[in-house]
Amino acid sequence: MQPAHPKYWRCGHLKKGRNSPRHRRQCLLCLRIVNRRWRKNHPETVRQKNRHFKSIGIDIHKKRNRDRKFGEGATAHYKTQLESQHGRCALCEQPMFRPNQDHDHSCCAPITNKGRQVTKACGKCLRGLLCSPCNNRLGWVEELLVDNSNLVLRDQWLKKAHSYILSWRTVHASTA
Repeated sequence: MQPAHPKYWRCGHLKKGRNSPRHRRQCLLCLRIVNRRWRKNHPETVRQKNRHFKSIGIDIHKKRNRDRKFGEGATAHYKTQLESQHGRCALCEQPMFRPNQDHDHSCCAPITNKGRQVTKACGKCLRGLLCSPCNNRLGWVEELLVDNSNLVLRDQWLKKAHSYILSWRTVHASTA
């Protein structure tokens, strides 16, 4: 005789599969229905919570992530760079939709925790803000531009990227 599947005590549905933790009182489907009903009956509370999250939560979340990835003071550096660059990319000088924080990869080794990368930079090797295409392209050619001093650069973007990297290296060397 097969043992019967346990049931949720509140809704009576069967507990089966991976998504049925033992501590739940009701299945996720019923929980979703209950939550949807509550949001429908309490629209002002939902609006108030959404407003609160949009005004405070997103900025705090972004600051926490930026400081975790790029070291302490990364948010202040980000804001000053954004103002000094007037919202434009440091390389192509096009307006940026979502600026990417650039940093010197050779400065510090990434810290790993259980095989997962925790920080990308120490906070002292931050450079300017780049648009996504320039950030991706610079990631591919940065090592090539720095290691080969006698490289003949014919592309205008590569020349600009080379001077950008060297200028930030001198800034970093003077502050260290």
